[in-house]
Amino acid sequence: MAVTLSGVEETFERLVREIGGEVVATREPGRCMRRLREDAGITQEELARLMKLRRESISRIENGSVNPTLDYLRRFARVMAALKIVRELLAREEASLLAGQRSDFSPRLLRLCPNFPVEELGQISELGFKSYQRTKKKVLRRVR
Repeated sequence: MAVTLSGVEETFERLVREIGGEVVATREPGRCMRRLREDAGITQEELARLMKLRRESISRIENGSVNPTLDYLRRFARVMAALKIVRELLAREEASLLAGQRSDFSPRLLRLCPNFPVEELGQISELGFKSYQRTKKKVLRRVR
């Protein structure tokens, strides 16, 4: 995934469509959502906070005992897309710094992801940073 500073909004919209499409196209949407959440390096509790649900609700969706609603799927795809962008931008920033180059990363870039309240963007930025730290080696290998 290539995120450019000028293309954050386009990348966000593309990722939302890809993530939503991937979940809808599978026979087991909960399992797909679990894999996407785990790939993003976040816990059920962290996702639940972002989705404004209980952890148990996330668990039931991921285990297939409850089917996700269309509203849940939309929100999930938007949150996961924003997290991917944060992680990608952090990896690019770190790779630039390791190469001795200047970085242009700013968490304010997330404001280009439409229709997220400012407090949610703060949560997403913080969670993106935490999840990036957890899976830094994997993400940096992909960016380099």
